[in-house]
Amino acid sequence: MFATILCGCALLSVGCFAGLVQSGARIPDPDGLLHIYALPIGQGDTNIIQCPDGSLTVYDFGSSNKESPGFWGTPEISGFLENRFSDIVNVIVTHNHYDHYSYLGDVLHSGQDMGGLENVFISCTADVMASPIGDWLQDIGASEKLRTFNDGRACGMNGVDCGSVPLCPNDETIRAKVMAANYGDQCEGGNPNIDSVVIKIVYDEVSVLLNGDFEDFTSDWSEEGPQFDMASYYGEELQVTVYQISHHGASSLANKPVIRDVIHPKALFVSGNFWYGYGHPRCSIFDGFIEYVPVKTLCKPGDDANGEFYCGEHVNPSLPIDERVQSTYTCGESSTEARLVTDNDYAIYTTTPTENSINLITFSTDGINWGFQNNIQAR
Repeated sequence: MFATILCGCALLSVGCFAGLVQSGARIPDPDGLLHIYALPIGQGDTNIIQCPDGSLTVYDFGSSNKESPGFWGTPEISGFLENRFSDIVNVIVTHNHYDHYSYLGDVLHSGQDMGGLENVFISCTADVMASPIGDWLQDIGASEKLRTFNDGRACGMNGVDCGSVPLCPNDETIRAKVMAANYGDQCEGGNPNIDSVVIKIVYDEVSVLLNGDFEDFTSDWSEEGPQFDMASYYGEELQVTVYQISHHGASSLANKPVIRDVIHPKALFVSGNFWYGYGHPRCSIFDGFIEYVPVKTLCKPGDDANGEFYCGEHVNPSLPIDERVQSTYTCGESSTEARLVTDNDYAIYTTTPTENSINLITFSTDGINWGFQNNIQAR
């Protein structure tokens, strides 16, 4: 597993990063655990899910910071997957936005061994998907492996079953239910975020909700839109251990209180970059979970074992986790005003902690125990 050294200083600086994992990181050999890697690509989402047997699923694969120095790009992502391309079984592109697919053709190209690929899942249908996705499929000869949900029509909270993703083909104890897809019927235009493919991964007692950019039609908190429908339809089924904050931490259309009120997560992670221009992730999202009343569920991994919010004792010594959390993160009060938090002790993890640092987030679980690792480097 990655070598991880935790900095003792409250405010991260370049000097704190000596010895931390560098951009030459490689995905580890399979170790019997389920891992999710959120890659530090800036404003976008690039997530790799590694099953206990080593099979891989890509959940989004893009960035708006594709050419920005300091973030992971084609060389770093390719290096991370070195000698593992044939282990990729599934690719999921949650919706038709560049920052969720832009690395497909650059990294998963025909020069790599993509022989293990079985499924490429998209929202909507092939005739309206972004042309670079189609070009990539043709390049690797995988057009026949394209899959849709409910033939590109709305499914999930309307009572139409979206089905599931065969996340770990050799392990039936790990399930990935598709909670929503194409729900906004925005395939012909409008806001593709609403059509995002939302999946809930369940491994015994541990669960993770992955959201793409799922959001509502308007910023009205009283809107009975997609998030209201999801909360009303699924109810307690939405409760998860870990919540991937939707839409890079946007607070206008996404991550409304109606969702927060039902998911009850113990940990949060998000991929975003405040300095890209949107001010994501927004502080109000973190604050809402931290200050939530009456049932605050975010936990503190490094807390005293008798503490009210202690995340729990880990009885599996092989589980690669940090007992201390990411103490420093940056969030947006607005699109232009940043807040630097230097004393965080909750299970909150971000891919761009400061303007001068990035974090390869690693989530690991054996189905009972779970935890995160911070793999921070200067940029």
